[in-house]
Formats: sequence, structure tokens, C-alpha cells
Amino acid sequence: MAMTAAILLCLLVSFLFAGIKKTQEEKKEARFLKNTVKKAPPQPPKNSAPCPVCRSMLGEGEKVYSTARRLSDKEKLLHISGCPRCLYGDARRVCPVCGAELTRDEILAAKMDVGAGGGSVVTNGSTVGRVKIFGCSRCGSALAKDPL
Repeated sequence: MAMTAAILLCLLVSFLFAGIKKTQEEKKEARFLKNTVKKAPPQPPKNSAPCPVCRSMLGEGEKVYSTARRLSDKEKLLHISGCPRCLYGDARRVCPVCGAELTRDEILAAKMDVGAGGGSVVTNGSTVGRVKIFGCSRCGSALAKDPL
């Protein structure tokens, strides 16, 4: 009888130590996971904006190519060609109004309100006004067909 009690006591003590050891290992693993440095996903540069033609984020120093004609003191008519990625690279050029795929020589027509209420947009260090895109020459925008 004493022998079975001793065996039961030994089994009980071994189970207790095994449980303590396991929780210590879990604590070590939790500390390790807490202290590991998680890399944040790459962020676009501050004051970055997407290209209106291909929707890729503009990098440092990249600009959208466009021509402008002043309509009044506070409005300009724009013909937007795109950024270097969609003009010279292989980015897909799409009209944001009708969804048509654009060729390299097609443009978007837009109006820019300079100093409009609601503030100006700062892009890559230069201040521009709010831009409203009317569409491409395919989706019926007469402004896109009008030469500047």
C-alpha cells in the first residue's frame, strides 16, 4: 500500500513539474514573439498622390505630365497625359470615368480649381488645386477632344 502511494505521489509531482516547465517555455516564446521586430509594410512618401491614369503611387520627385489652359483666375483646363510609369513603362492606362483602356497618345480632360474652398492638395512639395476629371475622348468628353 505504501508503495502505490509513493508511486502515485511521484506521478503527481512529475505532472506538476511538467506543467510548470511547459508554462515557462510558453512564457519564453511569448517574450520572444513580443520582442521580435515586425517590419511595417512600405509606405508611399508623404504628400504622395496616385496617378489619375494608371493609379500607381507617385514616387519621390515624380510628376504627372499635363498641359493647362487658364479659363479664369481660379480655373484651369487640363489635359492629363500620365506619369512616367504609364507613359514610358508598362502600367495599364485606364479612364477613371468610363473604364476604357487608353493608348499612350490618349489623354484625360480635367478642370483644376486653384485655391478652391476646401484647401489645396500638396503633391511632392508643389501645391496644386483640386482636380475634377471629366473623362477621356472615348467617353464623350468634348474637353478631351479640344486641343489646348
